[in-house]
Amino acid sequence: MPFITQQLQASSGPIIAATDYVCAVPESVRAFLFQVWADVLATAAVRYGAQGEATRRMKRAAADLIWSASAKVTREERAEWVKRFDGICLSSDAFIPFPDNLDRAAKTNVQYVAQTGGSARDAVVTKAAEEYGMTMVHTGLRLFLH
Repeated sequence: MPFITQQLQASSGPIIAATDYVCAVPESVRAFLFQVWADVLATAAVRYGAQGEATRRMKRAAADLIWSASAKVTREERAEWVKRFDGICLSSDAFIPFPDNLDRAAKTNVQYVAQTGGSARDAVVTKAAEEYGMTMVHTGLRLFLH
């Protein structure tokens, strides 16, 4: 578990920790954390208590944002982080023409796929989704036009 995550989870109240880890984060993320997220954490602490479940989730989200935006992540750490997410959906406003799209989606724990359908390879792509245990929906609505 990343150091900053451990520190945020162990704190008794909302904090934004200025560490080397935060310094490695892009300026836009840092600005968001210090200008917006600090207020969100403070509000959650007042509303739900410093150690309330909602506040702890907010702390975790801040830690995850810092961690995910950091350039110091190994491939293994990233894979472990992605495994924690549940119910990830991939959608396309066009059809998904090749199963390699789903090969890639499976690596990031995608479980649901919504796509237009209508490709000559729909059967192959749908079979790939089934092999990965993904639920695929063909919307029939094409928004991607050229």
